[in-house]
Amino acid sequence: MISLIGLLQADCDSAVRLSCERARLAWGQVLSLNLARSHQVESLVESMRERLPAERELLDEVAAARDGVHAAMADGGSIADGQRFRACERAELRLSAASARLYEMIKRYPRVTTDSRLMGQLRALQQLEDRIVVARSDFNSAVR
Repeated sequence: MISLIGLLQADCDSAVRLSCERARLAWGQVLSLNLARSHQVESLVESMRERLPAERELLDEVAAARDGVHAAMADGGSIADGQRFRACERAELRLSAASARLYEMIKRYPRVTTDSRLMGQLRALQQLEDRIVVARSDFNSAVR
């Protein structure tokens, strides 16, 4: 009986380690995609600065949100440290909100929406946003 309990406990420990590893891998994917998004945002913001200098305030806000993601991820946005994890999550959400305002701003300028290079950058950013939503969902599933 004791050996059976020992085997069950070993299986539980193994399952917990596996679940933790899945969560770490899923979180790594979220971090990787957010880093890619921040680079894409940087490129898009620079393109917009050239075309729409009057929108400097919003573009500065987006750039600051991107910088916040970089700062939060500089330490890996560890899922083991709740405070660092929440800081990373807040930075991601801030960048998502700033990106949404950027999309809305771009729609107000028809001459910008006809620029195929810029629209390609915007589509790439939107695809990254979609992949981040999936990666976050995968992470949430892994930690349950």
